[in-house]
Amino acid sequence: PLAAEAWLHNEIGLYYERLYLESGDARYLDSAYSAYEEAARLNRLDANILYNMTETEFRRQRIAETPDYTLVKELIEKINQTEPEYTPARILEGRVLFAEGKMDEAEYRYQSVSGQIGHDAIALMALAEAYMDLGRYSDAAEAIKRARRLQPWNVRIQALGKHLEELA
Repeated sequence: PLAAEAWLHNEIGLYYERLYLESGDARYLDSAYSAYEEAARLNRLDANILYNMTETEFRRQRIAETPDYTLVKELIEKINQTEPEYTPARILEGRVLFAEGKMDEAEYRYQSVSGQIGHDAIALMALAEAYMDLGRYSDAAEAIKRARRLQPWNVRIQALGKHLEELA
């Protein structure tokens, strides 16, 4: 029952995140984070849930007046302890480095995982967002296109794809 309840909270978080991507209303990020936090409380060992929570906190910090990525880094460390080779978290590490202005380190992080993505839709989505950070929208579109083929039902991937289409 706890796993099912954790899954439900994770899905609620994904719903709120989709609403944020569609509307730009940051209040949805707070709701998404709360849902992911509850999912993580119920299932602490699920790297996907921890990643969703971490990604949402990263988004919240990106739009904050004075971003502080401390919690994001702590959550990434939790993911690394749970599943050391979880590629999306390693890409998110690069995005944090990029947000902190550490471009060379960020690029190195992206290159170190790019060959490991293969058929991982979540990693492809994370890579698409990293490419967007770098202003490489055609690379981002290609990564999200591959992710959409792998997981056409994933609302987060679909919302990011729609957002990318609007930017083009």
